[in-house]
Amino acid sequence: MTLPPVCLRMGLDSPAMMTVTDPDGRSAGHTPLGAVSQIPQTTVTGPQEHPQLVEIFSPKAGDWEVRIVPRGEGGAFQLVMNTVVGTKTGTSKVLTGSIQPGQRLVTHIHLGDGGEADRFDAFQQTTQTRANIALARIPAREGPTT
Repeated sequence: MTLPPVCLRMGLDSPAMMTVTDPDGRSAGHTPLGAVSQIPQTTVTGPQEHPQLVEIFSPKAGDWEVRIVPRGEGGAFQLVMNTVVGTKTGTSKVLTGSIQPGQRLVTHIHLGDGGEADRFDAFQQTTQTRANIALARIPAREGPTT
């Protein structure tokens, strides 16, 4: 089997789950409800893997969304994205931060025709998503009652 010539690779190293959404609203990754794999030619590792990987072969040009939600108590994270063309790996783009219970962080990236990201936005906390999947509301952590 011959692999497609372009692969978009995203790795998340943290106590969190990542879901990637393509320009058509299809998603791949993990949500609080489980795994989702709607994007053709995509490989997703389990949420227990570190880093969690989403690899998209022959990614479509356009605006993509990466959404991160915490697992357990959350904590520091690092998202690394690069494009592999044939046997050559492009320059890695890295975003770091921290995620807490109840948060949903989203970044947007734009892929050009060659699969390279020409825009990679900072993470924003939001309840909005372009994904065409049902997402569970992430309950905020409540403090101790007195």
